[in-house]
Amino acid sequence: MAAGLAAHLVEELRTGDKYSMPMLTKIYSAALFLGGIFGVLISCWNLYVRRDAGLANLLFLLLFIAAFSFSAYIGQQRWKNTSIGRKWAPVLYASQIPMVLTTPVTFQWFTGIQMAPLLRMNLNGGGSIGFALNAGAGFDLHFNSNPAGGIVIGLNLFAISALIHLVRAN
Repeated sequence: MAAGLAAHLVEELRTGDKYSMPMLTKIYSAALFLGGIFGVLISCWNLYVRRDAGLANLLFLLLFIAAFSFSAYIGQQRWKNTSIGRKWAPVLYASQIPMVLTTPVTFQWFTGIQMAPLLRMNLNGGGSIGFALNAGAGFDLHFNSNPAGGIVIGLNLFAISALIHLVRAN
């Protein structure tokens, strides 16, 4: 089913239709759908590989599977221009904007594409600027009690542009 829908999405992107939604909306919808499917597959693989891990690890993997499944569903619904897709696609992209990587807590997630300028700051005073470019899907949420370390802050520019476009398209 997912392969058939993915093929349909690619065919509609390729051929276009003057009565359909704008191409950019299709790209953002496809990124949610395909990134969600990819994220579910990767998370299921991790669930299999880490089946002997602790309960907390397994619960986080189930959270990832739920988030990526919801993303795939909303991507499909936005592609179909349903009210639930129009409502939740901007919310999903808004949740993908921040990247916060610190020693106590790390949070970042994306479906489809992540393009983010990064500011790295070390506790000893040093720092650097970088850029993250990723395709596929990613979800990183963990807690660590070690206070020593640096901070990385970034903003997913793809998610920002998707959010702006999808809010205006609604």
